[in-house]
Amino acid sequence: IVKGVEDLTPFILTTKNQNDGLAIVEIYYNALANVRWPFSLIFYVISLIVTCFVITRSITNQKKIIGTKKALGFTDFQIFKNFLIFTLFSSVLGSMLGIFVGKFVIEEIATEGFMNNLSIFSRIKTFNILEILIITLSEIILVTLLPYFLVRKTIKTDPVYLLKQTP
Repeated sequence: IVKGVEDLTPFILTTKNQNDGLAIVEIYYNALANVRWPFSLIFYVISLIVTCFVITRSITNQKKIIGTKKALGFTDFQIFKNFLIFTLFSSVLGSMLGIFVGKFVIEEIATEGFMNNLSIFSRIKTFNILEILIITLSEIILVTLLPYFLVRKTIKTDPVYLLKQTP
């Protein structure tokens, strides 16, 4: 008998598939993975609504400025560019913040709960780059195209009407 082997008898060696704790984690992971795309769509809709509200309000508040710029000879694209830069900056910033919060805060809390409840001591942090790129780029494209549809009517309006005092 090898010295110290008798101390190992209470332990049972299992494979990954036989480990109940890992099987439960895999079930939870798959359940959470199925929720990612619907949540992304919900956040798309929310970001589009917020962007629509902010741009519409901004256009309403800046009608005189838009009219003044048109009267001074600014092109439609030069006027539109201000709104485009704002939405592009905010969508990129929002996407980066969303990735950070999702991967390093929410996932960390969920993983910590799994590890504490299931007595798992190690984990591997994975990044699905293709999924992150698809979600982020589509978000940026959708939110950046929105101002075009909202600003188009105001930019085509004659500057005289934009400069009129509205009650």
